[in-house]
Amino acid sequence: MPKYAEEILAAVTELQQHPTAEQVFLEMKREHPSIALGTVYLPRLPGAGKRQSYGGEVS
Repeated sequence: MPKYAEEILAAVTELQQHPTAEQVFLEMKREHPSIALGTVYLPRLPGAGKRQSYGGEVS
């Protein structure tokens, strides 16, 4: 599992929307200043073949 995978998934959940990689990157950058944008791209996450999308806000 990639180094930040669990934290990236948590950031996506906390954003309560369908975030872009850039939005997740900016959220992660607060806690991990040295993180690279390429780290948060979907193909690098476990289960990337099982994509889900959410319309509007998630409650």
